[in-house]
Amino acid sequence: MALYTEERNLVEFTLRAVATANEVDFRKRLADLHPGGQHRIVAVVLLCWIAAKITLIHSPESAIMTVKERKKMVGESPPSESSENLAGRFTTAEAAALGRRFTELDRRLAADARPVEQHYTEVYEDLDPGEIDPPHFESRPLRCFHSEMPVGFGVDEFVANWE
Repeated sequence: MALYTEERNLVEFTLRAVATANEVDFRKRLADLHPGGQHRIVAVVLLCWIAAKITLIHSPESAIMTVKERKKMVGESPPSESSENLAGRFTTAEAAALGRRFTELDRRLAADARPVEQHYTEVYEDLDPGEIDPPHFESRPLRCFHSEMPVGFGVDEFVANWE
């Protein structure tokens, strides 16, 4: 449990640095989360997904729900309990700041959603050629099927897009 708490704290501190646009602290915390010198944008993408859950939990429609009611909306990747725990550490204003900071990365990831859905629809058709209707992936969020990182968008570009 100590490692879990330590990791949650590090994720919180990293996201807090993003929310407050503290680039020095963000880069230090990101290096703690992802010690390898290369491919740190992968960790930023994971933080983007976590930040989206925090922002969702703080949204007006979600804020009036019970945790149990929100669970289906929040989803399980990462687990809703983890998302709720982290969301509780941020104010609504901080959550909104997180949402703004991740807007460009989220937009770039979302641009890949349609081609990815098409790819998996074709994979499904190859697996079950007798199926009349292709799967409807929008019935639930895709589970991180983004196969390519955004081209020309790394940690430096992420930070440069902060307002």
